[in-house]
Amino acid sequence: MNEEIYLNDSYHEEYVLSVILNEIRQNPKCGFNTVKALKIINPEYLKHEADKFLLSMLKMALDEDSSINGAILKHKGIQMYGFEWWEETQEYFSRLATQKDTSTFDESLKQLGKIHAKKHFLKELKVINSNASNKSLDESKDIIRNLVDGVTDTDIREANLAEVGEDLLNGETTFVNSGSQKLDNSLGGGFEPGQMIVLAGRPGSGKSSYCMQLANNRQLEGHKTLFFTMEMKSKKVLTRVIAQRKQKTLHSLKHIRTASIDEKVQVQGAIDEINNGLFSIYDDATQTMNDIASEVKAKIRQSEVENTARPSLIVIDYLGLISTKETLEYVALSYLSREVKKLAMECSVPILILAQLNRKLEERTLGNQKPKLSDLRGSGAIEQDADSILFVHREAMYDIEIDRNQPHEALIVIAKNREGEVIDVPYTFQPSYGKWI
Repeated sequence: MNEEIYLNDSYHEEYVLSVILNEIRQNPKCGFNTVKALKIINPEYLKHEADKFLLSMLKMALDEDSSINGAILKHKGIQMYGFEWWEETQEYFSRLATQKDTSTFDESLKQLGKIHAKKHFLKELKVINSNASNKSLDESKDIIRNLVDGVTDTDIREANLAEVGEDLLNGETTFVNSGSQKLDNSLGGGFEPGQMIVLAGRPGSGKSSYCMQLANNRQLEGHKTLFFTMEMKSKKVLTRVIAQRKQKTLHSLKHIRTASIDEKVQVQGAIDEINNGLFSIYDDATQTMNDIASEVKAKIRQSEVENTARPSLIVIDYLGLISTKETLEYVALSYLSREVKKLAMECSVPILILAQLNRKLEERTLGNQKPKLSDLRGSGAIEQDADSILFVHREAMYDIEIDRNQPHEALIVIAKNREGEVIDVPYTFQPSYGKWI
């Protein structure tokens, strides 16, 4: 198809309507293509009045589960616009109905749907602009953000099972580097696009340092990570990442202002290495899921336009701190969990989200504090939505005989794994650097 014709919305409109007219002749109850079109395109945004009339009549017939035919269209057309208008419209429909090729219908319908979505977006922006003087800046931002989130270039489509089957037979699985070879091996290859991975632990167990190290390692290997934190400022995140990367103690970095010139040069070098666009930190304590979703989509679009590295892992620290209007913890966590999974699926990117464990595990007898799925705090929806659930476990947190200030044994417990086995991944935790080795 000629590219100029392909991008012409008049062409798409006439082609789609011609297929629909031919289908009406064969099926007055609205055929398959007609129903698809009625779900995607809006009569209000069609260019020709006759096309608006036809789609409106079809929508009415579909809503009322009734049939439509030439006689009904004629009666309604004359009733609404007069005999002369109908004579011209009937002649137009006759010319239009010569199209019998439906091979590019879905593509034309998709393009027309995008055009209509854009027109709706611009219309809503005009309304927002006219009401702007009555809204605060934050209110206007929220309204625009919600409007942007509601407009998407994607549409629900049937999976191509032939292609999926071919990938399955060829063993083609796109794994995302988690940042830990140990973890990748235990998961069967790494994270996968569309997955929601939960990393849970008690406060102070090391879950934040673990996911920072994953992002740190991924950056060193050229992979891009977006890190959303509602728990600590970016300065603290950067401090921990430098400590892990350069084996500097957290105490020394806290007092770097009084360090030697050589020490400061080393730290500045580490800052320059980290500040290369592959590790982005967002530290607004009031971030909502809409904020996070908008930024993720914007970064993905930016990478596509600029042909740069696409974010291949999203980290959120942590679930319980994402701002929401829900007041009940169970309801809020259920809503947030589902939204995280939806974002992962929509953007085809794994999301590693941190969560809390119940205090009850601390009440168990010594040696029995290893977390299990029932220890997840707040909502069974988290367990249901997650593709993998990992627990941070350090026996030193509970056993006073173990010096927790010295390197000691630690586990990442894979308690749920839809794509493989459940297993414990052993590490040594170095508290001075907050490092997992």
